[in-house]
Order: sequence, then structure tokens, then C-alpha cells
Amino acid sequence: MGTRSLTRIWREKDKTCLVAIYLQFDGYLEGHGADLKDFLQDMKLCDGIGTAQEKGEWANGMECLSAQIVSHFKKGVGGTYLTTPDNEQEWIYDIWEENGEFYVKVFAYDKVQYEGKIKEMIIK
Repeated sequence: MGTRSLTRIWREKDKTCLVAIYLQFDGYLEGHGADLKDFLQDMKLCDGIGTAQEKGEWANGMECLSAQIVSHFKKGVGGTYLTTPDNEQEWIYDIWEENGEFYVKVFAYDKVQYEGKIKEMIIK
């Protein structure tokens, strides 16, 4: 049996959900949480693409970041699905940006496990 999770990317914290991603397996902090941290901790946002932006390090706004996250985690048939933001799961990851930093609020079984900068999230 898998550990299901929901990852929601927000334009602003709790304002507009840009994408909601359901993962059927490894949704716990040491699994999907660690993967999200690895993907996001060095990512930077920009407003327009120029010669300074390198593939894999930049996202052209939160909408671009949302598409990159879907592309990164979707590998073949099954396992990863787009869903609605109200699709409650065992683990929930809410991601947003403030002042150039990515933040995450992690819920497990309706209890907050972590809220803060994603790069400071401790994975045991």
C-alpha cells in the first residue's frame, strides 16, 4: 500500500492554487518531501527569460514553476496525477514564494509537521 500525498503550488500563500498533484507512493517526508526540497532549494524565480537564466535553476514565475514540478515528478503511466486542491491525502505539501524564497507547509494526518523555508526543512 502506498503513502499518498497531495502537493499544491500556490501563487500566494492560500490565495490561488495553480496546480494540485496527487502522488500514490512515497508521500512521506523522507520520500516526496526530500524530493521536493532537492528540486526547490536552489530554484530561483524570474520575471522574463534572459541570458542569465539557466535551465533547471530558474522558473519564469510560479506558473512556470508549477509546470516544471509536474514535468519533474511525472514519469510514465500512473503514480502521479493532476487533481483538485481539495483532494485530501495522508500527506499534504503547500508550496508558495515570498520575497524570493520558497516556503512549504507540511501536513501529515491533519497535523502540521513543518512550516517555513523549504531549504531549511529537516529531513531525518
